Amino acid sequence: MQIKTFEAFSMREAVQQIKKQFGSDAVILSTKEKIIEDGNTKVIEVKAAVSEENEKKGAFASPPILDLSGIEELDSRIGKLERQIGTVLDRMPSKPQVNQLEAGLRELKLLCTHAIRQLPNQFKGEMPISFESIYEQLKLMGIEETYLFAILNHLKSIPSFEEGSKQAGESAKEYLKSHAIRYMFQKIKIYPRIKPTKGHSQIHLFFGGSGVGKSCTIAKIAANFQNKEKANVLLVSYDNNCFAANDVLSVYAKVLGIDHVMIEKPEEIEKIVLKHRHCELILIDTKGGVPKSSAELKPLLELKEKPFPIDMHLVLSLTENNRQMDHTVNSFSPVGIHSIVFSKLDESWTYGEMYNLACKWSLPLSFFSTGPKVPDDLELASRERVIERLFGL
Repeated sequence: MQIKTFEAFSMREAVQQIKKQFGSDAVILSTKEKIIEDGNTKVIEVKAAVSEENEKKGAFASPPILDLSGIEELDSRIGKLERQIGTVLDRMPSKPQVNQLEAGLRELKLLCTHAIRQLPNQFKGEMPISFESIYEQLKLMGIEETYLFAILNHLKSIPSFEEGSKQAGESAKEYLKSHAIRYMFQKIKIYPRIKPTKGHSQIHLFFGGSGVGKSCTIAKIAANFQNKEKANVLLVSYDNNCFAANDVLSVYAKVLGIDHVMIEKPEEIEKIVLKHRHCELILIDTKGGVPKSSAELKPLLELKEKPFPIDMHLVLSLTENNRQMDHTVNSFSPVGIHSIVFSKLDESWTYGEMYNLACKWSLPLSFFSTGPKVPDDLELASRERVIERLFGL
């Protein structure tokens, strides 16, 4: 029996070599992958055999170990499958295309909302007496009339809606208030609670306009998870222009005893994650400012393309007006916002924008920054706390 080893870049090429030298009655004894001297190229090493008699006669007496025709058919099917997979992948939208589609849908939703705002106030003059106090309270808190109208429509649809004497009206007011709260509960989404896991790094990136208290809020989040959850936390400053913001976060990190690093380019984050893989929580601060063009969003979009998941959190100050907040959300929407963090609740007299934005953009709420104290003035977002603030409960 004659045995020989063949090397080729594919199984099909190896089979062709074997058939050329040994004929179709050859027997494949083994196959394996092999890396050649340059260290980067893989080849397939196939060991085949044929008896001297069969080599001369073109016949093989004993049953073959492996039929080469079957290998050829299998290799052909694999090649066909690879081509089909390639076609499917070519037709799939890229991440930037998906992000662009998401941004377009959000913009369309915003346009629809603005159009609805222009409609005449259809419920003035026909408002039930028992609803007036609820209406005035929510309007005073800054709830937009679009959403007040939706709440009123819901209250009109509930059973046992009655108006009568003053006493009955007071009872109806409490009844309607409870139903309004239930309805509003359903409209508010809450971001899942962050749960640090040993051996797994969660990465959260925070962005927003200038002066919204972003760095301070990040420091509070880091301190709470380090002290209460006993998690290993890393603070990262991603900002190569605004050194003042970096200094603020580095000071917080030093005072709180939390590791802190600075990066200037998106590709540096991969090395940071690998080096600090013992950290369960990696919080990234970014340069403050609302992007005015796609070029200004590029640093965030490049981070999003990294091979590990990064949750994106938009920090908004509750002291800003509703148009500015809308503009900020719209400007950052191409990066894919996972949650909204509201800051400076202690400086605001109204809380309606918390509900307005939750309804308008269908974005969950994650944290509330309620004052300047680190780490005390921080709350996990909840529907209950939003409702309590809106109704003064």
